[in-house]
Amino acid sequence: MKSLRDIAKIKIIIMVFIEGRAHIMKIKKLISAIVFAVTLSIMSANSVFAITAVNVDDFTWIETDDKWSCIDEDGDLVKGWVSQDQDIYYLDKEGILKTGWIKYDRSWYYLDEDTGILTTDQWVDNYYVNYDGEMSKIR
Repeated sequence: MKSLRDIAKIKIIIMVFIEGRAHIMKIKKLISAIVFAVTLSIMSANSVFAITAVNVDDFTWIETDDKWSCIDEDGDLVKGWVSQDQDIYYLDKEGILKTGWIKYDRSWYYLDEDTGILTTDQWVDNYYVNYDGEMSKIR
């Protein structure tokens, strides 16, 4: 039969084992939280954002019937998000420059009514557009 001293030693060994496992679980949770935070940070940094813009600095803008379009070096209409001189614009499926509010990929964006430039990091009427130009708050 085990003595009380042996039983106490076994209890101590079991408690150290349990505390060690709890410590390992805390470390695993901490590592998971760090990985999650880094992943979010990378996703935010890469996002124009959540949209990708083609650089059109060397392309040509044309105006037809009071509508602006952009053509590439091959003479083809450019469509989608474009950047020029660090400004972002959106050209619809016909290649026409859009202005005002547009819905793109389940998010709303505001393009200046006069210039078509994507508005970022400010209030437009009662809506806030974040750093990526995506509507993120309502007053």
